Amino acid sequence: MRGAFIIADYRNRVLQQSSWHTGRPYARSTINDRVRTICRFYEWVHQQGLVQARPFHFVDVRVWGRPRESMLMHTQARPTVTEKYQAH
Repeated sequence: MRGAFIIADYRNRVLQQSSWHTGRPYARSTINDRVRTICRFYEWVHQQGLVQARPFHFVDVRVWGRPRESMLMHTQARPTVTEKYQAH
């Protein structure tokens, strides 16, 4: 689906740009939040019946993350679940 590629193109462009406000590259967490917001909007539009199909589907991905706040992070080996969006 073309929509998923448009979202990926947007993500890739933002990865290459700097913030107009700070002049620094965008953090990956900021980019991921923005992409997630776009995907949630598509989901809402689909649920409202404004479009017949989403240009992606949701896939749960397990990522071994580490808590940033903990000094004992090496003792906490729990996976973190994130959402990943894929084209149909």
